[in-house]
Amino acid sequence: MLYEPRAENRFLSPLLALQSIQAEFQRLLGEPSSGRSHAMAFALFTRDDAVLLRTPLPGIDPANITLEVDGNALTLAGRFEDEPESDKAVAQHIERPRGSFTRTLRLSFEVDAARVEAKLEGGVLEVTLPRLVKNPPVKIQVLSEGKRN
Repeated sequence: MLYEPRAENRFLSPLLALQSIQAEFQRLLGEPSSGRSHAMAFALFTRDDAVLLRTPLPGIDPANITLEVDGNALTLAGRFEDEPESDKAVAQHIERPRGSFTRTLRLSFEVDAARVEAKLEGGVLEVTLPRLVKNPPVKIQVLSEGKRN
């Protein structure tokens, strides 16, 4: 039997399509840093005037968190401190995040950086990202030919 490359592609195409979709989501939502094996979990809530981002950062010191806004991009970076070692105990298994992390999220609007608010409570970081209003809507009066101001 002859090798038919098109027959092999028929079976791989659904897998390739899923990989393409996953790559597109990672591109849109920000790439995980090389120091992490998976993307940082977060939730986005949309309002008319802003977006609220929530992400769990258990046990992190707020001084170890950096937030930067540039146009429509928010970059969140930080560092989880390593577990203190004990003379009597050796860690066998650790599932807590460790080391540095960074994540950049691109939004569909420009952020008003001067009004961004962030708070860390109960191990959850909440960041409010207000929309930048460049030219707020203005009502314009239409005059008739006979009326002049």
